[in-house]
Amino acid sequence: MISLRRLLTLGLAAIIVFTTVVSGWFSYREGLREANELFDAKLAHSARVLQGLLDDSLSGAPDVPPPEPLVIEVWRAGPEHVADGEGELAFVQGHVYETELAFQVWDSNGRLRVHSEDGLVEPLAPLQAGFSRQTHLGQRWRVFAVRSESGHWYVVGEENQIRRSLARQIAAGIVIPPLLTLPLMIGLVWLLLGWGVRDLRGLVRQINARAGGRLDPIAVGRTPREVSVIIASVNALLGRLRSALERERRFTGDAAHELRTPITALRIHLDNLRFADDAVERQHAIESLELALQRLSRLIEQMLLLSRLEPGESVPHRAVLALRPCVEMVLDEPAITRLAAGFSLEVRFSDEELSVLADATSVELLVRNLLDNALRYTPDGGIVRLSLAAENGDQALLTIEDSGPGIPPEARERVFERFHRELGTERDGSGLGLSIVRRLVDVLGARIALDESPALGGLRVRVWLPLTRADDWSGSWSPPDDSP
Repeated sequence: MISLRRLLTLGLAAIIVFTTVVSGWFSYREGLREANELFDAKLAHSARVLQGLLDDSLSGAPDVPPPEPLVIEVWRAGPEHVADGEGELAFVQGHVYETELAFQVWDSNGRLRVHSEDGLVEPLAPLQAGFSRQTHLGQRWRVFAVRSESGHWYVVGEENQIRRSLARQIAAGIVIPPLLTLPLMIGLVWLLLGWGVRDLRGLVRQINARAGGRLDPIAVGRTPREVSVIIASVNALLGRLRSALERERRFTGDAAHELRTPITALRIHLDNLRFADDAVERQHAIESLELALQRLSRLIEQMLLLSRLEPGESVPHRAVLALRPCVEMVLDEPAITRLAAGFSLEVRFSDEELSVLADATSVELLVRNLLDNALRYTPDGGIVRLSLAAENGDQALLTIEDSGPGIPPEARERVFERFHRELGTERDGSGLGLSIVRRLVDVLGARIALDESPALGGLRVRVWLPLTRADDWSGSWSPPDDSP
């Protein structure tokens, strides 16, 4: 696994080298352009100085030219001058960059009258006014020509080498210092990164020193901002994990407590069956055992369902769903039919089609648990009424009320707690039905209210679900905020 410190150091070093080289290249191009401008100006100036010095004398000469052109010596700096200057470009006699000129003067008849001592007797360039680039003896030259009023052409040329040398020196002055100091920069970057990650080492030690069950948040301290964001995410994960473990421990403890009674009842009925004296007692023990097994099975199913509905679990797939078929499917279930055998079960549906954004399983579980709770706590021969209607045009109202004893106002919030059963109900139950309903209401984004039934005198449960239409659904959904 690559070290972040090493990766950043090498990456920064590569970036420095790359940018320095690129900068040197552009500096060379810019330096060459500036050198060309400067030396072109000096070249034109030299031609005009030469014209000013020689034009009058050449114009007054006889028509017959001398047998040989006039040769003028031009001083040039050599290696010995550079050595005398101990490596400096400027010295007593002049400067290394002092222009090395080759010049020629031609008359109007195309005869060479004056030239420099370099021995060039061929025209440096065509006798046309202005700048041009020429090649002589394999070297590139920059040439400037100007014509005087007397008809003489003054041609001055200079090799390009000095210009390129100057541009290279400018680029080298930009590239070489950063490259020479690159080891120092790498060392400083390495130390800076080491100083920056020192808190990470402390964070690693803090995490390694933690016990396996310690899930409290990690102290952020003086960690860099980028790292503190990671720590915040880890702390959020630890919080969710801590909540999940607490729910598991609570669920395990509650399950152990609640299963103790039905298991004890099973043992008692089994002992009664084992020591039954006659067929009547044996049959009674078998029936009691079957009933206890049914209660235990229902309790386990409800506990498993509640565990799956805990916060953080995946929400079932939602789609546009018609409510009436879901309610009718629950009413036709054998378990509900058997429970409703001794009651008057009244059902009322709205004529309009009511659709919600939900999944069939959650809606059926909601209706089933509410009906189961109403049927179990209503006395024999009582009335249970279920209605489904629209309200305010944007909500579906599911109402289930009974003629049972109801729930006192001060206890209506407690009944949603897991394994809570009101004293004096004289009914078997696990105390999980309304807990499951509460969680289903949260999953569906619905709202629930408990009060006294005005018509039947028992408990009335109302659940509001937001209505939707297939053509209105864009694939995203959030629960409503308004209250009933």
